[in-house]
Amino acid sequence: MGESHAVDLDHVLAADLPLAVSNFNDVKTIVIQVNQMVRNLIDRIKNKELPTAQGMSFLDVKNQLLLKYLLNLNCVLLKKVSGESIKGSNSIERLVEIRTMLERMRPVEHKLRYQIEKLLKIATTGKFESNDPLQFKANPDNLISKVGNDDSSEDEEKEKKSGVYVPPKLVPMKYDGDETADQRSSKITEKIRRHALSSSALQGLKEEFMDTPLEVVESTANASKMSVARERQERQEYEETYFTRLPFTRQERHSSRQQYSSKALASELSGMGTLPEKKRKSQGGKKKDVESKIAELKTLLKETEDNLTRFEEDFNIRSGQKSIQRNKPWKPLWLRRIGVNW
Repeated sequence: MGESHAVDLDHVLAADLPLAVSNFNDVKTIVIQVNQMVRNLIDRIKNKELPTAQGMSFLDVKNQLLLKYLLNLNCVLLKKVSGESIKGSNSIERLVEIRTMLERMRPVEHKLRYQIEKLLKIATTGKFESNDPLQFKANPDNLISKVGNDDSSEDEEKEKKSGVYVPPKLVPMKYDGDETADQRSSKITEKIRRHALSSSALQGLKEEFMDTPLEVVESTANASKMSVARERQERQEYEETYFTRLPFTRQERHSSRQQYSSKALASELSGMGTLPEKKRKSQGGKKKDVESKIAELKTLLKETEDNLTRFEEDFNIRSGQKSIQRNKPWKPLWLRRIGVNW
């Protein structure tokens, strides 16, 4: 057993050795290039070709932190390559500290992005236009934190007076300040598309015209819809088997009329009925955003309808039929109520 394990280990080492040597050679080449670039930058700074005295202090601090992070990271890599243990190393603690500081600097960098882009554009082009939107000054009030110290002081005073622990009002949340308007719009569009494709109406059409296996999904979100569909299927099978009509109670007629109304069917096909409602601010551009989303959704539904039509045509060609014959001797009651041809 030990000999076979040693043979396998030698085989693995022999297979990975050429790749490891190639990677080390690539690393060596890249390190030489980086060293040459750093030397050139140092020479240009010493010759005052790159003035750094009038820069932004925030970027200076960030550059210093990044340099320290890279130095400590090199120390950790050197210990790993040398076969030494990194347990209890001071470099690990400094890496964690610097990374935390860099993450805390992201909101400030997001607020300064406007000013940084303006300066970079001027430095690249060497000129600026009077009607350029980036020419306007940044608002210094944006750098002031919206959360004051009043809440924390009130909580501390209340805790001292009552002796009861008061949880802090600030909770950790995911920072999404780096997302642009296009990214948020694409997320909303993707969410609408998923809800539209997961509607029960489209699922029924996919099961009827596609050759893929039937997927059975149990979830609490659509448990009520599944129970209603199951009862309707059992009622239909019983009526077709015994050639008789089962009576409806008043509550069943009312729920069936509401479920299969034209508005409910349109909401089910569009998928908008499943979207969670959110509070929106009263702004002028919100109406245009909603209209654009509705237009995108209509386009998506049109594409889905075309795909289902192609599925039906392919099914008819394979089966040698001109149209799909439905073996249903009766027309559903809810279709007759809303006036849909069967």
